[in-house]
Amino acid sequence: MSCCVQILRCFAGSALAFLLAGCAGSSPMRIALTELGTVSDSEYGAYGLRMVRSINVTGLGPEEVVGTVTTDPDKWSAREQFARFSPDRSDLPDSMTPRLTEGKSFVVERSFCAAESELDERGRCTGGVQLSDLTALRDQLVESQALVAAALRNEVKAAALAAALQATAGAADAQSQGFLASVQSLYPDEDLSDRAKVQAKLDGMKAQGLMLDGTLKKIRSDSSRPGIFVTRWEREVEGSAGASADKLASASAAGRRKVSGFLILGEPRVTSLQLGDDLLGRKAGGQQHAGSSGVFRLNRNYITYYQLRARYVLYAESLEQALQLALQADISKVTEILGDRVNAAALQKISLKLQAVYAAITAASGSGLLDAQAGRVTVHDFSVAPGTIRDFQRKGIERSEGTVPVISIRAAFDDFIADAKTPAPSGAP
Repeated sequence: MSCCVQILRCFAGSALAFLLAGCAGSSPMRIALTELGTVSDSEYGAYGLRMVRSINVTGLGPEEVVGTVTTDPDKWSAREQFARFSPDRSDLPDSMTPRLTEGKSFVVERSFCAAESELDERGRCTGGVQLSDLTALRDQLVESQALVAAALRNEVKAAALAAALQATAGAADAQSQGFLASVQSLYPDEDLSDRAKVQAKLDGMKAQGLMLDGTLKKIRSDSSRPGIFVTRWEREVEGSAGASADKLASASAAGRRKVSGFLILGEPRVTSLQLGDDLLGRKAGGQQHAGSSGVFRLNRNYITYYQLRARYVLYAESLEQALQLALQADISKVTEILGDRVNAAALQKISLKLQAVYAAITAASGSGLLDAQAGRVTVHDFSVAPGTIRDFQRKGIERSEGTVPVISIRAAFDDFIADAKTPAPSGAP
């Protein structure tokens, strides 16, 4: 009997350990501030050079400058490995192309300021772009979407009210009241109890119109000032927006959805590393150095060689998707209740109109004006060789004061040059 008890105790202990291990291995809570500052999948250049793009919309990512050595903690992926042999790979953007030079490496920094700015002794812009102007621009971009959606939802409402007037014209009182009650159920906050009230409401809505032209002109004007760059961001996230608690707990809510928004940069700065012969000092089998081959696997280590920083970083999530869904819900409800009394084709045209206007807002927001004469280009010594990179990194961090990283591009040079031949010294046979 005692033997059986011991076996049961052993089984119970193993089961408990399994459950605890399962709990410990569950996914931690995620918030937008960590998910927006993310790294894309590894990409491959010519001859299998591993590269990574890191995009940080919030500006709250770890501090990083050109020359920073990082390691990739993502799990091994068969899809990622097959990507290096894929015949359908797209060309990488020019910003991912490493720049080379003879002799020792060096760093080039180009700052873009507003025309009225002045540069201090560190090359930082002062007295130019105002944070209040950028905040106002961000609010205009977000509010313009809500303005458009409200106006076009009113067009759907107007179509429903016009259908009510047409259906009740000359109809018997009982039939007319029944149809007005249907329209009233669509808009319970309105008083649509008789034709006169429906007509008055419809006349008032026609007078409002779509006041968007002025907003778009203001967006274009504010984003056309030197030192301001406006673009869009987009990424996929897990789960679905607006799901209830019970749906989120089910497997059906584990799908992926796209979220997007606006990114505004004030006084951006571009930094790039020109790689020299000191890169060969990092060859595998040579001097071991912390932060690279001495600690982590060579083929997971990267050196940052391009970076976009900015003094001001403002972002906002777009309301476009949610507002489009709300408009479609209005159209579906009106079509369901009013049936063939309302022109379904005309309602769908309103939906297409919303997409067209959002495209106009996107076009207005995708702009920027960089005045090269208002900025400065500076060159700084640098070396990626073991034993020297640390001091140059610290100097780069000091120069980056007053800015935050937005885009960083890295490459696994250590792994790439592992089999490279060291050039013979000058004058050698």
